[in-house]
Amino acid sequence: MEFSRSGLIKYLNRIGFEYRKAKTLLARANVAAQEAFIAAYETLLNVLGANAVVYFSDAVHPEYQSKPAYSWIRRGDKLAVKRTRGRKRMNLHGALCLEDFDCQSVESDKISAETTLRLLQRLCVRYPGERIIHVIVDNARYHHARDVKAWLARDGCRVRLHFLPPHAPTLNALERI
Repeated sequence: MEFSRSGLIKYLNRIGFEYRKAKTLLARANVAAQEAFIAAYETLLNVLGANAVVYFSDAVHPEYQSKPAYSWIRRGDKLAVKRTRGRKRMNLHGALCLEDFDCQSVESDKISAETTLRLLQRLCVRYPGERIIHVIVDNARYHHARDVKAWLARDGCRVRLHFLPPHAPTLNALERI
């Protein structure tokens, strides 16, 4: 049996199915800040010497659990997805270099200033010597932590953090390079 798209929708409705769609949320992107960051990023790439590398860093929190999604279901029926019990989500703090696709990551029970420092130290081990390591991060609190600032301020630190929008003042850090 073959159906056209409209025929299948009519058939599913006739036999008691309905399609439930998720509600959308408005994105609050600051276009001007994004454009300013792109310009600052391009400037950074243009002034990099052979002794510098750029990484993008963020934390992710994948879950071991299945998550229910929207689908066609018989009206009045309930669809259940089995979940395991006692499994926590995984927390990964990682950094990716778009030049050579090198990926460094740290796994932890939670993402914190400690995981930020472990990740930055891992990048320093990856690039020994005099290489400058630029790391573009979001504005999570753990990136602004006192311990992270103190580690970055020490003599001979080769790591430079750059912050993504929407915080426009942090874009100046890229422009000073």
